This record gives sequence, structure tokens and C-alpha cells, in this order.
Amino acid sequence: MGWIDRLTRETSGGAVGQATQLVVGAAGESDADILRRIGQLYGQWNVKRVYYSPFRPVLHTPLEDHPATPARRGYRLYQMDWLKRVYGFSNDELETAFDDRGFLPMSEDPKTVIALNSLDSFPVDLAKASIPQLLRVPGIGPKAAERIERNRRRRRLNNWRDLQAFGVVKASAWPFVVFPGHRPNPGRQLMMDMFGVERELEEREKQLPSKTWRAPKPTSTTSSAPCGIANSCAGCSLFGAPGHPGYNPVSWGRPAEAKPQPVSVN
Repeated sequence: MGWIDRLTRETSGGAVGQATQLVVGAAGESDADILRRIGQLYGQWNVKRVYYSPFRPVLHTPLEDHPATPARRGYRLYQMDWLKRVYGFSNDELETAFDDRGFLPMSEDPKTVIALNSLDSFPVDLAKASIPQLLRVPGIGPKAAERIERNRRRRRLNNWRDLQAFGVVKASAWPFVVFPGHRPNPGRQLMMDMFGVERELEEREKQLPSKTWRAPKPTSTTSSAPCGIANSCAGCSLFGAPGHPGYNPVSWGRPAEAKPQPVSVN
């Protein structure tokens, strides 16, 4: 690869480069290992593009019993590749997306993870932010950043409709940006259950008998009806319930063949 790089630089001045492909997961490498490798490929050998192929075991080969690599892992590596090659993220920024074992989270895209790990840089003011700052916002790509920068010179950006027309993904960007007419919701304080109080309360709740029915609050203190709601049980939806006229513990809860006639309670 070094020889190919020297040859292309001599013949094309670096305009022509090479591409390569990595089989992900075959050697037990981490995503952080791959990031360091592509840093060498892009930085030293003028590689134009790196492709990522999740490993798939093949019968009758030495790695036929090796577990397959999830396709999502390859997708996350493509996202990291774009952040480095197109968005201009530094290696220090990209490393904040890895977990303790050096792998990318499968449930969240790396750009959002990086933003959540650097909240001191947000929210970004769309009226003043530079292109590199806009590119750090989840949901804003290179084209959207250029359109925001170009259009804000002529008029104020004050609604999501215009931003979405520029290509901004509202669902990803709204917590990280600020502009006239929009401000992200303030953070809420979360209670840390340091002494297990919440867990103890949850266990007590589970031990309490389940409540299948609760009588409504009385609306009349002078009423003699069992539930205290009305002076008459005529038309009451609780007729036949426990503690009410017509209650039968044998038939309660079963579909009745005929609706019992309401009776007056004086």
C-alpha cells in the first residue's frame, strides 16, 4: 500500500488514490482498533475510501465456527468513517463514542453519543455557529450546514419548517440547537437512589394486595346509598358490585343473562 501511494503521488500528484476493505470481527479487534487503523490508511497512504464488511463464517474454512459479526456494527463503522473523513472530527472527539471495551454502541449513532459526552459545547446558536460547529450537531450534515450558513445571511432562521427544508433532521437536532422561536427543554434533576429507598418501596408495592375495585368518593353526606353517590340505585353502573344492592358472590364477574331490576334505597 505504501508502494501504491508513492506511485500514485508520482504519476497523478495525489489526485488518484486507492481503496481497501476491512473484514470486521474476524480477528477479535475492537472498533477503537479499527479507528486507529483507518487513521493510518487515510493519513499516511492517501487512501480515498475504506469499506467495512461484517465477517460471515464459511463452512470448511478455519473460521467456520467463529461467530458472525452483526451488520449493525459495520453500519456504525461507516458512520464513524464519515465523521472522520467528511465531517472533520478529530480522533480525540471520535474516541468519546467508544465504551470501556473500545466498541461503539449499537443502540445510538456515534455522532449523538459524542454530542452527549460534550454537552458543554451545546446548544449551538444557528445564527452564529461556524460550519465546523454546525457539523457537530446531530441531524445536521455538510449540505444542511452550508444551506444554513448561506441562508442566514439574507434572513433570520426562526422555524423548523425552513430547517427541515435545508435537510436538518429535527428529531436528532432539536435538543442541541437554539434559534429564535426555539429553545431546547431545560434539563430535569433526577433523584439518585443511593440508599435503595426506591427499590424498597417498589418491593412493598408488589407485596400489597391488588385492588380490583375502589368505591367512589361520596358526594352527599346525607345519602343512605351503600356507595354514597346517590339517593337511588336506579340506573347505577355499580348495581350488583360488592357492597351494592343485588350483589351475588357466586355470579359476580360472570355475564348475567338478565340485568337485575334496580331498587330504590331511601
